[in-house]
Amino acid sequence: MADHHSSTAAWPTTGPVLRWVLRLVALAAAMISAYLAYVSITGTDAMGCGQDTAFDCASTLSSRHAKWLGIPVSGAATVLYGGLFLATWLLPVAGNGRKGSGWGWPILIAGGTAAAGAGLWFIAQQILLESFCAYCLAVHVCGLILTASVVAGLVVGTNDSGRPFPRWRTGAGAGLGLLLVVVLVGGQTLFPGDQTLLAKGPDLPPDQPGVLTVLDGRHRLDLQDVPIIGSPDAPVVIVKLFDYTCAHCKKMHTVLDQFDKRYSDRVAIVMAPVPLAKACNRLMKGTHHKHKDACAFARYGLAVWLADQTRFNQFHEWMFLRPASPTLKAARSHAVRLVGEQAFTTALRDPWIDARIKQFVNIWEDCEPHRVPKILTRRHEAIFDPPDTIYPFIAELLAAAETTANPGLSAADLGGDAAP
Repeated sequence: MADHHSSTAAWPTTGPVLRWVLRLVALAAAMISAYLAYVSITGTDAMGCGQDTAFDCASTLSSRHAKWLGIPVSGAATVLYGGLFLATWLLPVAGNGRKGSGWGWPILIAGGTAAAGAGLWFIAQQILLESFCAYCLAVHVCGLILTASVVAGLVVGTNDSGRPFPRWRTGAGAGLGLLLVVVLVGGQTLFPGDQTLLAKGPDLPPDQPGVLTVLDGRHRLDLQDVPIIGSPDAPVVIVKLFDYTCAHCKKMHTVLDQFDKRYSDRVAIVMAPVPLAKACNRLMKGTHHKHKDACAFARYGLAVWLADQTRFNQFHEWMFLRPASPTLKAARSHAVRLVGEQAFTTALRDPWIDARIKQFVNIWEDCEPHRVPKILTRRHEAIFDPPDTIYPFIAELLAAAETTANPGLSAADLGGDAAP
């Protein structure tokens, strides 16, 4: 009992205001984290969030930083903040015989350090993704408030024993918190979560030449009437649903561009813009500010294709190989430089453009989940995150196509891995 009292007396006592601030903030963070864990596990949409609102929770919660080793980080946050809520009941209380535990403050020091570090890390990731989740930000703000409250309690709290804080418990708490942050950041950096989703449909009869059906045959694409990079007669034809203002689409473009340079004679890619803006996409309830020019960019790209198909890939790459989306003026000027003012203006008025956007939106409507970039084949619907997980998938498609065309080929004849 003497040792217990001695270790407890060395810590500051807490008043009711500080204790309840710590408890309520920790409880709020735990409850919000539990809700986010539920959303991540069930795949449902978070209330009030979407790609068409100011807070794009879907993109944030589906990013590779939302999970680690297949476990939602929101689940770990629930445990962390739940533990901190319970730890507040171990704090020594003024005027109550200093009842409490010598471990209340060390646990809060460790948890507060971890919460602050993780909060800053995830806020930075949301800034880089240009996608913000209101619930995630609320948890991180709670974490920063809790950390500041812990520091304030240590600095201004009453320590009537006159002894310094137990050094090893203070150091152990801060060290453990920093270790948890290092493990989190290092783990997510070195072992990024695989968010790839791949659905395979039934085996369907072969398509007619020049035609590709997708999503179990529900949608038919005339390969002579859609933007396509590569030959419509290639043994493998895939559809890429994308948006020029989508950060994930930029990453996928880089991967597919490398792949196209190596396998352009055997793989063709239908470029199907699905603008994430209400003006031309009836599925969007609103328009996020980062997608405000999505419809115009899609129309510019299709107009370039219509005016001069040989110039389309140049426009497509110019749009995606930039660190940020260009202005409308810059995008239009580049399109005009490629095909000429008159040809571009004439193509821009062609009803074919709006018809293609509508067709691609209709295809996207039947996809699940509603995310871009999305890859479709005759039998597959897929999201590849990280993008380079598409390499073995394409290699399998090529092997299957070549085996069908040449039944006598061995596996060695088909070549190695598809990764450049």
